[in-house]
Amino acid sequence: MDKDRLQFDEDGHLVVTKRVEIQPRRIWDLLAHRVIPYDAAVFTTEKLWAISHSWVGAADSEIVVTSVNGFEWPVHIPKGVTLETIRNELLAHGAEYCWLDIICLRQKSGSEPFEQLRKLEWEIDVPTIGNAYLGDSQVVRYYNGLGRPFKTSGWDSECHWSNRAWTLQESKSGSIIGGAVATTELYASMIADGRYKDKTLKECEAEWEGISHFLECRIPNAEQCGPHCVSAAAANYGLFSLLNEMRERQARDEVDKVAAIGFFTTSGKALLPAFYERATREEAWTRCVHHMRPAMRGELLFRFPAPGSPNHSWFPSWEQIQDKSCELPKDRTVSIDDIYTQPDLPDSVSGVPSATSYRHNGLLIEKCRLTALKDHSTDGRRWWSVTVTQDEQPIKFTASAEHRVEIPNGEYSLFGRPASDDFVVCQFEDSSILRQLRKISVVSVDSGKIDQSICMDASCRFV
Repeated sequence: MDKDRLQFDEDGHLVVTKRVEIQPRRIWDLLAHRVIPYDAAVFTTEKLWAISHSWVGAADSEIVVTSVNGFEWPVHIPKGVTLETIRNELLAHGAEYCWLDIICLRQKSGSEPFEQLRKLEWEIDVPTIGNAYLGDSQVVRYYNGLGRPFKTSGWDSECHWSNRAWTLQESKSGSIIGGAVATTELYASMIADGRYKDKTLKECEAEWEGISHFLECRIPNAEQCGPHCVSAAAANYGLFSLLNEMRERQARDEVDKVAAIGFFTTSGKALLPAFYERATREEAWTRCVHHMRPAMRGELLFRFPAPGSPNHSWFPSWEQIQDKSCELPKDRTVSIDDIYTQPDLPDSVSGVPSATSYRHNGLLIEKCRLTALKDHSTDGRRWWSVTVTQDEQPIKFTASAEHRVEIPNGEYSLFGRPASDDFVVCQFEDSSILRQLRKISVVSVDSGKIDQSICMDASCRFV
C-alpha cells in the first residue's frame, strides 16, 4: 500500500500521492487500551479523535516501555503523567479511537531493523500528520504538555503548544482543552507570559481560527464544491501569514518546520514531498516550493521583495523566510473564489525540469530605465520614474513600492502578470533557449496607465 502512495517526481524525488486520502497508519483503541492498525478499527461514531500537544524538554520527561504499542518503541511522556490518565480523560469525553503521535507514529529506537522501518514509514507518515486533524475529527489540545493541566503560565517556553511548528497544522476550530477541570470561565483566562501575554484564551484561539479554516480547505470536497463549503475566515489567511507565524515557532529541526508548512501549501490532490530527515532545510524548502499551489508560487515571485539566495532568485530561501529582519508582505484580502477556484495564475505558472527554474506567461517590458524619485515619497512608499524609449521617443510612467529593498538606478526589464499591478524588476540572463530573467525586486505599476505598445506577451524563464 505504501508503494502505491509514493512515486518519483520529475526531479527524481519521492512524493506522496493523494495525501489527504491517507489515514493514520495506527490508532489507539481506547476501550482495548492498545494501538491497532487503522483498518482494524470498527467505528460506531465514525469520528476519530486526535491529541494535539507538544513534547516537553528531556529533563521534564521520562521514557516508558508499554504494551499499548506492543513494546515496539520507547514512549516519551511528561513526568507525572501516564497513558492511563490520558485514556481516562478521553473516555470521559466519549472518545473511542484516538491518534496520539508518541504511540501511533513509530519513534526512534535502538534497534537497527526498526530504525530502517521507521525511516520508511516516516516518508509518508510525517508529511501527512495533519490528516488526523481534518474533517470530522475531534481534537483534544494540551497546551502545557501531554496530559498536564491547563495553565495560563509557561507560554514563553519553547515547548509550549503555541510555540511549536507541528501544532500549526493541528489548529482545529472547536478543540477541547485537555487538562481543564472547569471550562465555565476558562476562555476568559488571561495569559501570563509569552507572545500572547495579556490576551485571553478566547482571543488567542480567535487568532488561530484562520489557520483552522485554511487547514479545512485541504479536504478535496471543500475544493470541489467551491467557496460555500469554507468559512470566510480562510480568505484573510494566506501563505505569508503562515510563514510569518512559523517564524515564531520552534522545532527540533528546521526540516520539520518546512514539512509542517508543506501540508498547507499543496491542494488536496497535489503531490506532497516525502519526508527526508537528512535533507537540508534549503533542499526541503525547494521541494516544497516545487509542489506548492502555483498561485502561492506566484505570490513568492511577484510579491516577495528581495531576490532569493544563493542558487535561485525568483523565490526566497528558507533562511530569508526565517530572518525576522526581512519583512514579509501582507496577505491581501481576497475572496475564497480567488484562492481556491480561479485557474488564471495556476495555469500560467508551469514547471520545467529544474525545481528552481520556472516559466511564466505574462507582460514583458523588455528594456526600461528606473530612476528613484526622492521627492515622491508618500505614506512610506518609494517611487521611481520608468522610462521606455520607443522609436527614439521616451515613454514615461511611475512605479512604487512599500518595501525597503534597494533598486539602484539603471536599466532593467519589467515583467507583470495580466490584470494586475504587480511587476518584477529583472535583469536578462544569457540564454539561447528562452528569455531568462533574474529577479532584482518587485514594484507596483498602475497597469491601466501603461502604453500597451511597449508591452509584449511573453513566456519567460525565471532562475
